[in-house]
Amino acid sequence: MRIRNKLTFLLYFTIFALLFLFFSCSTVDKVIPGKDEAADKSITAEYIKIAEAYEQLKDYPKAISYYEQAMKSKAGAELGDSAYYNIGRCYALAKDWNHAEEIYKNLLEKDPDNTNLKSSLAYINAMKGDLKTAAEQYSALVQENPTDSSLLKNLISVLLADNKKAEAEKQFGIFKVKFPDDSAVVEIEKLFAPKDQDGLAES
Repeated sequence: MRIRNKLTFLLYFTIFALLFLFFSCSTVDKVIPGKDEAADKSITAEYIKIAEAYEQLKDYPKAISYYEQAMKSKAGAELGDSAYYNIGRCYALAKDWNHAEEIYKNLLEKDPDNTNLKSSLAYINAMKGDLKTAAEQYSALVQENPTDSSLLKNLISVLLADNKKAEAEKQFGIFKVKFPDDSAVVEIEKLFAPKDQDGLAES
């Protein structure tokens, strides 16, 4: 409820700011240096706040629309790719994998060494059902980032989902050696335990 109240306030504030600027411009004869730039930055900041509030409410289409509004403003160019990245994240959270993939690929072309973007693309491919591509991407990420246990866990999960149990066991063996104290070891181990007639892991 507090988020909704905040969102309502931000919407009214943005409308008020626009009206205030309109009437101010019509009554002031002298040009104030930097006035238009300051107003544009202020409105852009409000669009971002509204987008973030909608994102917290999990209303991703509205969040995307306000991030897009922020990008269209003159001040939006100063945001770099941060708003664009947020749009991609909202698409992913909304399970719109195709749009999310397009955005992350575009961002990765500009920043080809970004591990977060590569991992996001691997995850998207896994969720789309392209497990072969996802496994290849996670495998490359594991090689590039040997101290990141989460990437190796994701690789094991994708291999299991693709019924590549032998390869998954091999990677799990590496995982246990490299990260013996990781809390996921016990949980992953259960996935390899023999199953009883009801499909439950035997104790």
